Amino acid sequence: MKNFLNMPPEIAFGLPVWRPVARDEAEVMGNGLPFLRNKARQYGLI
Repeated sequence: MKNFLNMPPEIAFGLPVWRPVARDEAEVMGNGLPFLRNKARQYGLI
């Protein structure tokens, strides 16, 4: 499932998104980027 931060209500109504996943894009990047880098290292991609 994709996470949408800013979503028009008419779209959100039809999707299983019950609450914001983060306060803003910076929080998503602050948490997500280190996670992805760690996974890339774990699998020898970087």
